[in-house]
Amino acid sequence: MTTGTGLPSDAVSDILVAKDGSVWFATMNGIAILHGSRMALMTIADGLPDNRVEFLVPSRRGGYWISTQNGLALLRGGRVTTWSERDGLPSSRVTQIAEDSSGVLWAGTHAGAAYLVPGQARFNSVRGLRGLRIASVFIDSRNQPWFGSVGYGVFRLDSDPLTVFNTSHGLSGNTVYFIIEDDYRRMYFGTNAGVTTLDGNRLYTYTTVQGLVDNEMNSGAAFKDRDGFLWFGSIGGVTRYDPSTLPISASRSVDVPLPGAVILHEIRVDNRPVPAAGSLEVGPSVGFIALRLLFPSFRNPGQVRYRYLLRGLDSAWHESLDGNISLAGLKDGDYTLLAQASGGEGRWTRSRSVLSITVAPPFYRTAWFWLLALAVSWATGYALYRYHLYQVLERERIRTRIASDLHDDIGGNLSAISLLSDLDRKTRAGSEVSQLKTIAELARSSVAAMSEIVWAVNPARDHGGALMDHIRAFVETTARPAGIAMELQFDGTLEKLRLDPDTRRDLYLVCKEAVTNAVKHSGCSCITIRLRAADRGMEMAVIDDGRGFTPEAMHGGHGLEGMRRRAESHGWRFAVNSTPGGTEVLIRTASR
Repeated sequence: MTTGTGLPSDAVSDILVAKDGSVWFATMNGIAILHGSRMALMTIADGLPDNRVEFLVPSRRGGYWISTQNGLALLRGGRVTTWSERDGLPSSRVTQIAEDSSGVLWAGTHAGAAYLVPGQARFNSVRGLRGLRIASVFIDSRNQPWFGSVGYGVFRLDSDPLTVFNTSHGLSGNTVYFIIEDDYRRMYFGTNAGVTTLDGNRLYTYTTVQGLVDNEMNSGAAFKDRDGFLWFGSIGGVTRYDPSTLPISASRSVDVPLPGAVILHEIRVDNRPVPAAGSLEVGPSVGFIALRLLFPSFRNPGQVRYRYLLRGLDSAWHESLDGNISLAGLKDGDYTLLAQASGGEGRWTRSRSVLSITVAPPFYRTAWFWLLALAVSWATGYALYRYHLYQVLERERIRTRIASDLHDDIGGNLSAISLLSDLDRKTRAGSEVSQLKTIAELARSSVAAMSEIVWAVNPARDHGGALMDHIRAFVETTARPAGIAMELQFDGTLEKLRLDPDTRRDLYLVCKEAVTNAVKHSGCSCITIRLRAADRGMEMAVIDDGRGFTPEAMHGGHGLEGMRRRAESHGWRFAVNSTPGGTEVLIRTASR
């Protein structure tokens, strides 16, 4: 039968003979029902979730289960009920279904398996199978569900976690297309590499060597006839098998190692052949290592398979059907390649180390490189330190020369101008005397200002003692002539404290401004200057016992804004506390 004789599609995935004698065909374009000579069709229009139908299974409670590529349906009493991912299925792509003796439906999907209990509306997922593509579902004579996966072997739901059989246990392949049981309660798993029998805890594999027409089975293509014979459908034809003729080889336990050992036959590094010795050393630039294993087998040469584990990188075994192994992108380090072989009877040789691989690290990860880098870093740091020291000393020499030149040349000239003006003034009279007096005063003022500059730039004065001496000299010439008592409270620990020129100069100028303001405006009788260590910095306070003032009301004079700007330019704390009983100007530097 084809589309020319009434089938909706030539792609037929399942056939079911109903109790009334009708024949149901699951196709990729709906269900065709042949009753006698009449053909009826069932599609989405009749309630199916999808026209692409996979399997048809009669229900023990009446009706038929229909799995499609977009959900599951139950046809019962002329009514269609559907389920999809919204109803608990891991995926709407339902691959195969089976109903156990209690009426529980087990469904395999493209993203796991689930079961539906009679009377419930939602499916429940099978733990341990989530995310796996299920290719086959089977309920054995003990009412235990089996699930064949794509790429992960077969699972039996009898414990938590599930019992699993894969190629590491002797299964012929990890993709299981069908599961069936014979009259002796032996299980058969049709895979992509033959049919494996499970007899108790023993496994035996059938391939074309034992008489299969082809090694790759088809999904759901297994049948047990009324005489107990098993029929296996493959991509190359159909094989009939008599379970009573199970070979004696099948009685061998899978725990008995297979005699013999794997041989390392060939090594190629970046497509260049190298001697197949037991060790291999490669550089960090190597990108590809190709290996070939051999296992002499005169009994079943066509069934030899290999598996390997690269210790130092892998935690699980990998399979190779032809013995070829490709390793790429190995990081530097030491590795050991372990290998086993199987002759197709579910037994493997003992694990054997066939190759030790050492990948050298890149030059920038070697000890000599880091020692060289450390030496270069030290030399660079030392050179930078020497250069910095040279720059500091050069600045010190420049400052010393400037201070000397100002003091010796310009200072001497200004002093001479002042002296000559005083001498000449004595021999003149009238307006000329006034002009010469002005010249003398300007010269003396310039000498005083220049002395301040010389003091500020002279590197020999970069310490706390010089600041104290300069403050002391200033108050002696400012406060005491005005009849104001002075009290200097200097912390001796600051004598040798190194101060940079800007810090020393601005501290002095703030102190000078505060003292000058107190002498001119406060009407005080005593001024106290305190300089001490505080926290991790210095604290300078200028305190008078005058009449005080309101800092908020001062918009000019007193130089408050100038002092504040100097302090804030260094990040210092600046405060003015004034009461009718006196004024305190306080500066606290950030660090020493």
